[in-house]
Amino acid sequence: MSFKRYANAIISQPNIEFDRWMDELRTQHNGVVTKNSISRVAKIVLRKADPHQYLLSHVTIVASVDCYEPDGITTGKFLNRDIQCERRWKNFRIKSECEDIINNNQDAWERSLLLSTYRTFIGAPNYLEHIQIPELSKGFVVDTIARDLGETCYIDILVATDRKHKMLINDIMDENICAMSMGCISLFTICSKCGNVASDDSQLCPCILYDGKGSKFKDESGISHKIAELVGHVSVPNSNQFMDASWVRNPAFSGAQRRNILNPDTVSIASKLDEVSSVYAIKREN
Repeated sequence: MSFKRYANAIISQPNIEFDRWMDELRTQHNGVVTKNSISRVAKIVLRKADPHQYLLSHVTIVASVDCYEPDGITTGKFLNRDIQCERRWKNFRIKSECEDIINNNQDAWERSLLLSTYRTFIGAPNYLEHIQIPELSKGFVVDTIARDLGETCYIDILVATDRKHKMLINDIMDENICAMSMGCISLFTICSKCGNVASDDSQLCPCILYDGKGSKFKDESGISHKIAELVGHVSVPNSNQFMDASWVRNPAFSGAQRRNILNPDTVSIASKLDEVSSVYAIKREN
């Protein structure tokens, strides 16, 4: 079994050159990808996609939280209000300074987990309101970067929305639709209060079932925390995979923004679109 999770991002700031994404953002924040390697990829990949076919949007889509091990915590099975639970990892408590980063659905992505899985955004379909029918796809995610801000890590995505969807394009440009939401599939979630690992609803702990996500509790030191679910764990491959980026009208992740609508008039973006569109086609087939 698995869980589906969604989180939204607010959209803003139109009209900058695509070169800024490549030079100022992608190169700086993805240290392993040098400017020379990006240029080589752009020259090698044949230009098949017309960049004027797509509206390109730069969106900050999700942010990470940091976690720690509560004092005296152990792993293994335990009883929580007479319900058997299981704790597999000790570092499940979200630091209080990260609470503002937890999204409004009370889901959170631990930093190392997010950094190990954010590239699964690439090639993901772009939908409207998470209507996940391939034939109704509006485009796809072209690229993604991670930006380390110290207290958190932001994940930015570059979304290509096909201009043939004229009403949607007009709504985006006129800011009638001003938010984007991401969807992911998780093999399990972890309670940030007790550390219970749940692969489906039948394994949820009383903290989630009865107290409710978003409820407050005090830890062993009397510090107040919010109950949330951590998505996946870095030690388990594929425990979190991002599956789509959808235009929506009601945002949940208030800390994230669409930062720009990008000018597509460059050879490099055409090459990147061509490269990623093949990944998108494979994901649709699967």
